[in-house]
Amino acid sequence: MKRTLICLIALCSMGYSNVNTSEMNVIKSIIPGSKIIDAEKSPIDGLYIVMLENKKFLYVYPFKKIIFFGEMMSNKGQNISVALKDKLLKDNISNDEIIKEIKSNKDALKSMKETALKVIYGRGSKDYDLYTFTDPDCPFCQTLEKEFSQANIDVNYMFTPIERLHPLAAHKAKQLISDREHIPMMLEKIRKGESVNTSIDSTSKLVLERMKKVANIFKFESTPVIIVIDKKTNTVIDFIQGADLKKLKKYTKGEKHE
Repeated sequence: MKRTLICLIALCSMGYSNVNTSEMNVIKSIIPGSKIIDAEKSPIDGLYIVMLENKKFLYVYPFKKIIFFGEMMSNKGQNISVALKDKLLKDNISNDEIIKEIKSNKDALKSMKETALKVIYGRGSKDYDLYTFTDPDCPFCQTLEKEFSQANIDVNYMFTPIERLHPLAAHKAKQLISDREHIPMMLEKIRKGESVNTSIDSTSKLVLERMKKVANIFKFESTPVIIVIDKKTNTVIDFIQGADLKKLKKYTKGEKHE
């Protein structure tokens, strides 16, 4: 089948959502006999990307009963298919597999620990270090930060702004890095929509690039993401993706990880 390239004239956001049961049934009716692992909506209304059992991908447009292969690109050259495929792959990888993969990247873990900016909230934690990959303008990150501010926990910030969604986030990240002693206060101002009047120092750009490099090695393309490390063993014991407050509370309320 001829390779297909779709150029989107405008891409407002990269927001995708999982398909519901009725949508999945329609997709299955278009490609009967194929074992579908998962499917995801694309930025084009009515178009779905589908992952098969062999981790091969194809696109389905149920309205016209069309199936095709190829890459979806923005008019700025951004490969949208990569983000869609990565999301489907990540959604279907167990937490244990993710932790195992993180542990295998020893150099990235070392760089993460050397680069992250530690903030001790409340009395701090004697058990856990939370390495948080975050975007200052991400609303889900802000939900976590509000939880941090009310807990006794050690948070190690890795600022990884998603500039295609939040154009001002990189500038704010540099301000936070430049005035690291006041990160909690500045994050609270950002949550409230207030201006942060902090000058940017000469090292902030380099630090931010190091943080983004670590995120790229781990293939983190969304925020927030938390790597939980047991202080006593210096070992990665958990991975939290998104604003999963229920999972986070296991570490902010002093419950020991089993």
